[in-house]
Amino acid sequence: MIDTGLAQRIVLVTGGSGGIGRAISRAFAAEGARVAVHYYVPEKAPPPGRRWEHVTPTAEAAEDLARELGGAITVAADLSASDAAERLFDHVEARLGPVDVLVNNAAHCEGPDTIDALTAAGLERRRAGVADVRTRTPCT
Repeated sequence: MIDTGLAQRIVLVTGGSGGIGRAISRAFAAEGARVAVHYYVPEKAPPPGRRWEHVTPTAEAAEDLARELGGAITVAADLSASDAAERLFDHVEARLGPVDVLVNNAAHCEGPDTIDALTAAGLERRRAGVADVRTRTPCT
């Protein structure tokens, strides 16, 4: 067996409760990592003429996954909020310790998703959901 060095490491997986993120969370847990499963509960309605295209698993689905993984926690955050990345990392650190590994899997998708429908505000919503998380993680 190969030692991946992940045993007891703290891993934060954004968008970690569904789809690819769920598989990523399971894979890290299988290597002995302590996983923080991030999920998003949409509070805002899409702007007029737009619709959210991303899948947002429920808080219950995230909690079920954390129980399945054993030793995992869940953390909800709207990553487009200006202080979300800091609060996300603070929450994980308070419960598990400093984050060793970040998997930035969260995505923001809205429709219609055509070149003609792109707006500056839509592009900013996509950027805001991931940029602040990347800048908070130390590269070690």
